[in-house]
Amino acid sequence: MGEMRRAIAIILTIAFISTLFLDLTGFMEATGYTNYFVYGIYGAIISFYFGLRTVEKKKIESLIKKGDAIEILKTRYALGELSETEFESMKKQL
Repeated sequence: MGEMRRAIAIILTIAFISTLFLDLTGFMEATGYTNYFVYGIYGAIISFYFGLRTVEKKKIESLIKKGDAIEILKTRYALGELSETEFESMKKQL
């Protein structure tokens, strides 16, 4: 999940910078509220990305405070931070 979100954010950032560059050079002239719409959509997606990331970090921090290692491991695996082999080896160690 984390890798997918990161890839989407990178693709959207490249698209946004490309659109901004084309707009500033005058090659692509958007009329009306098109620029505001594109920038607004991009801003909402990036805000959503960082908002979810912050929520996930808070969840992991709360699990760390509780000291529940298995739940932390399951959460990290569910978020895509660990591969299946890493998950299984860490689970055996616990």
